Amino acid sequence: GRPPSPVKVVTVSIKQVQRSVSLVGTAEPRKRSLVASEVAGLVKAFPGKEGQFVKQGQLLASLRTDTLDIRLDSAVASHREAKARYEQAQKDLDRIKVLFAKELVTQKEMDDAVVEESALEKRLIQLEAEIRLVRDQVNKSRIVAPFPGWITKEYKEIGQWVEEGGPVVELVDLAKVEVQVPLPEEYVRDVRVGDPVMAGFDALPGVEVEGT
Repeated sequence: GRPPSPVKVVTVSIKQVQRSVSLVGTAEPRKRSLVASEVAGLVKAFPGKEGQFVKQGQLLASLRTDTLDIRLDSAVASHREAKARYEQAQKDLDRIKVLFAKELVTQKEMDDAVVEESALEKRLIQLEAEIRLVRDQVNKSRIVAPFPGWITKEYKEIGQWVEEGGPVVELVDLAKVEVQVPLPEEYVRDVRVGDPVMAGFDALPGVEVEGT
């Protein structure tokens, strides 16, 4: 009859076989912000453009500050005047205290000097607070990026009015994304925490990211 057929002998081993499944999901940025203006005003400049990458602190838009600048100049001038009057009132009070101790002025003159010095001191504090407030509004008229990211939408243009709290741009940080994939029920019992996964993106052909 025929000669024996050649055979190859190998040792049988038991191993776990894994199968891969391709599923469609979505990728969302971990950080998304609707950047708004803290003050109302007219848009003077709008360097931030849709599709542009911006660094943290980079200017997105600026508002006109003409009225604020006038208020600031007025408050600074009033503060200088009030400071000069307050310093004079302090000198007058010190002099009247000496005269009052020698009984050369009345109690009313003494009281009037104390009230005048106190009132001017409070006026000085009030003007200092007003200056800080106006300067804060001037600073807030420059709308900057709160974190590095991409501008995905513009809400304003040069010449438009923006309300307090009104949106200016939408900013997303794509340095970290969250991938969500709906898992069919038939695979649920086979999935364990720590199983390897590979993610690919339509916008990045040929790029795969490994995860668990």
